[in-house]
Amino acid sequence: MSSDDALTLDNLPSDVIRRIIRLEQESIPTMKLISTRWNALAAEYLNDCKNIHRFPKIDHFVWLISGSSTCLSFRTSSRYLEYFGLRRWPSNESSLTITDDEVCRNFSTTDVRRLLPRLSSIFKKCSRIGRLQLHLNIEENKKEIKLIRTALRQFTIEDLVFSGLECLSEFENWRQGVVVTILKTARAFRPIHRLLIFSENYESCNLGHFLIEAVQVAKSIVIETVITKRRNSSPIVREWKLTVVFLQRTMHIKFEQEDVNRTMMCLRITASAKW
Repeated sequence: MSSDDALTLDNLPSDVIRRIIRLEQESIPTMKLISTRWNALAAEYLNDCKNIHRFPKIDHFVWLISGSSTCLSFRTSSRYLEYFGLRRWPSNESSLTITDDEVCRNFSTTDVRRLLPRLSSIFKKCSRIGRLQLHLNIEENKKEIKLIRTALRQFTIEDLVFSGLECLSEFENWRQGVVVTILKTARAFRPIHRLLIFSENYESCNLGHFLIEAVQVAKSIVIETVITKRRNSSPIVREWKLTVVFLQRTMHIKFEQEDVNRTMMCLRITASAKW
């Protein structure tokens, strides 16, 4: 074989390159640097919706927004550090922890406009998120909610968590509709396994209508709030129990009550469809 006929990475057949990309996808960032053709074939692989189920998983993603400050936390297998581009985030705004099995990237910024393209890029290369936790104001953070809705067309979420609601009355009316819309978007492509809603306080809130809609599009729902032990807590407990009684013919539903400490107690409703 002459030197002109020798196989090199650059002149491998395209089908062989595609197979290498599929088998070693965590090395895609390095492969894209080999040549223009490798770069094009890697982009072809990532943009083909038929390959989504092969993409890596993010184990845990937390998105916390408070005022003008945004904090992110990713946790995934350490072998996918370069694949998701987590090493290249600005070091002055983030921290990176790497172990043999896991990588955790925490990131804080006040410039959300810079953040959204990075998130969009990560989501496009992800097949599923084990736990996606959104700690934000549903009304004020519409761009972030829109990004999540768009991303749900591609990957699966096992647990979707809304946390940090100051009280469940924040979750009344159209905000419930926003969450139901997110769930329906997911169901059209890849259903969410479990929806969890955590509140730090409670005011009267019509959960019945929300549960009737949400249980059709999420496999399991958990709503939890913490209230102060006081005389007027009895009506709140009675309201939750009545909600359970009202809905138990249409779904599997359970009410739980437990003490957190001497002054606080936790109320929890768990629901799933009768399929």
